[in-house]
Amino acid sequence: TTEIYTLSLHDALPISNTHFVSGASGQLGRAVVELLLASGAKVIAGSRSPEKLMDLKAAGAELRRIDFTDLESVKSALSGVDRALFVSTDAVGQRQGPQIQALQAAAQVGVKHLVYTSLVSADSPEMAISEEHRATEIAIQEAFSSYTLLRNNLYAELLFGAASQAVSSGQLVTARGKGKVAWVSRQDCARAAAAALGDGFEGRRTLDIAGPHSLTGEETAAILQSVSGQPVQHLAVPAEALKAGMLSAGLPPMMAEILSAFDVSASKGLLDKSAGDLEALTGKGGRTLQELLEANRSAWAL
Repeated sequence: TTEIYTLSLHDALPISNTHFVSGASGQLGRAVVELLLASGAKVIAGSRSPEKLMDLKAAGAELRRIDFTDLESVKSALSGVDRALFVSTDAVGQRQGPQIQALQAAAQVGVKHLVYTSLVSADSPEMAISEEHRATEIAIQEAFSSYTLLRNNLYAELLFGAASQAVSSGQLVTARGKGKVAWVSRQDCARAAAAALGDGFEGRRTLDIAGPHSLTGEETAAILQSVSGQPVQHLAVPAEALKAGMLSAGLPPMMAEILSAFDVSASKGLLDKSAGDLEALTGKGGRTLQELLEANRSAWAL
């Protein structure tokens, strides 16, 4: 059963708790640390390279080294920690073992509540690259009596490259068919993670973190046309054709494989998720795709 805890992050933080954030050198982890610091929380920023985080230290964060492949570093980093956020690593295909070992170590040293950034529809075998997330979720459920699983939908920022190509060519090419995606910004995912870490919730909850609207390819193309002022139409193609086009455009093979697989999952309805959990958790809904494109025009506009 999904449980929702409504809060205002700025009003409800239990400041006496120690909050740990892994992956603080990455974009999502850093954003979570910054949000928690702004709310007055005691924060430990964890990274394989803590020397890169001196600005966060200056802002009030404690720095600790953590490497999921080094269990002694995990136990040392989590000493005295009440609530920990594990940001899923970017080592697709190689992260399951280290993540599970690290979370088991977290339970052993006394972490009371674990927050994990998972993937939309992680419990479905038909969801692209979900196997490692699904295995990690199961391990968390076995090791912790109190946890939050944040099933993040696809980052809207993933669209920026496709937006440039679509505006240039006049065609948004996807393999989603009529499938929808509830694109969500990385910053909104960071807000959700900071809230889940800082709200003091005790229990078990699984939340879908999604943008305010689920969009088809046609609707996404219409938004691109509106924001750019250029004609953009949606072109639906088979997944293999999409992947071939990405490869010919110079995209790395693994990225082309993953992105085309996401489209196949979307065509099966696996990325069409409610946005209600984000607003219930943080007190505020996410930004729309149009707002994100307008605010980040330099990242995609020609």
